[in-house]
Amino acid sequence: MMLPKINNNWFSESAELYGSRKAVVTDEMELTYQQLADHINEKTKTLTEKDINRNDIVGLFAEHSYQFIVDLLSVWKIGGVVFPISTKPAKNEIDRQIKFTGCKLLADKIVGKNSASNKMSAALIMFTSGTTGENKSVVHTYNSLFASASSIDKAIHLEEEKKWLASLPFYRIGGFQIIIRTLLTGGTLCIPQNVSTKKIIDGVNRFKPDYISLVNATYRSLLQSNTTELKNTKAIFVGGGPVESSLFKEGISKGLPVYKVYGSTETGSMISILKPEEAVNKIDSAGKPLPGVKIKVKQNEILVSTDSLFTGYYKNESLTKEKIENGWYKTGDIGYIDDDGFLFVMGRKDNIIISGGEKIDPKEIEFVIKKLSYTKEVVVFGVPDEKWGQKICAAVLSSTKLDVSEIQDKLKEILPSYKIPKMINQIEKIPVDEMGKVNLSELQNLFN
Repeated sequence: MMLPKINNNWFSESAELYGSRKAVVTDEMELTYQQLADHINEKTKTLTEKDINRNDIVGLFAEHSYQFIVDLLSVWKIGGVVFPISTKPAKNEIDRQIKFTGCKLLADKIVGKNSASNKMSAALIMFTSGTTGENKSVVHTYNSLFASASSIDKAIHLEEEKKWLASLPFYRIGGFQIIIRTLLTGGTLCIPQNVSTKKIIDGVNRFKPDYISLVNATYRSLLQSNTTELKNTKAIFVGGGPVESSLFKEGISKGLPVYKVYGSTETGSMISILKPEEAVNKIDSAGKPLPGVKIKVKQNEILVSTDSLFTGYYKNESLTKEKIENGWYKTGDIGYIDDDGFLFVMGRKDNIIISGGEKIDPKEIEFVIKKLSYTKEVVVFGVPDEKWGQKICAAVLSSTKLDVSEIQDKLKEILPSYKIPKMINQIEKIPVDEMGKVNLSELQNLFN
């Protein structure tokens, strides 16, 4: 497959290669590659008049619309660095991110001078999802973004002139990379009105996409919707957090081309993939590394080396040095690689609970509680405690009223006493972010 050269003006070459093909479609309109290029040229003039220059950081509110695509590619054409801003957080959180990146408000854009080294060829600054309350700003280059798209192409051989559904938020790496993969390969980006489950299902039925990326919760809803359009897809990528093995198996049993993927903002999206034909004996695995990706496990922590790796954390050199060592990124995930080369992700290193001096894996306790058949969903975590250091808590989702003391008594028959949750609360809904990841900080606040 012929791809554009890696530089800030790559889309101009895409427009030359794929001129009359459809580049973007929405419910209201569609643009060919040449028409999109014309919109970008007009926008570039406007941004230049607003004194936006090479290496400026330009904050774009990442609305789920074709206009974000135009703005993104216009800023890149100038040579600016894009900072996608979620419109979901409270205003004070948006203000904090803007202040951190050194941006200032300019009309409908936010602009600031890039203090990062020009040698980095920075293209993107993106905040991580921060499920534990911490978020970090990750810097990617054109090289790293393109390398990610190239690796998935080599893994499953993406076809040209195919439709990708913009099924994830553009301010998250999974959604952002859908744009890159689509427009690099001459595909059509199908943009639903938003990424709510309803609109994603509507988008699948309306646009009939060939490729879809989903988080576990949306994938579950799509399976339950019984839409027949899924059978016509080339690939359904499911990731962004833990993927339920039973759901993965269900999709495969229905003949769907489901691929389980694993990655992060720092790795430029997916770095490993479990193919449907491999899932029979490896259903709980995150698959094997994509072409060009190296994965190893050191002291139970998963380490990654790949060309799609970020260059560092913006304005945080100490954290960058801590997380990247000799070209290997320390993911903070714990896991192992089996004798067949398949990666298994067991959880987060920083989610390990230390109570009374004992290290406790919350996943083990979650597994046991689920086996008791009391619950539909359970999350185990630690909260600060003066006596124990951390106190084990369990948030339980169940359709029937639970007897907490009964659960604790049954757990004592299976687990040692120090692994028994001190607090078990039945809640109506497990708090998650828009990527489907459990929001631990919100849960901890509920229990505190």
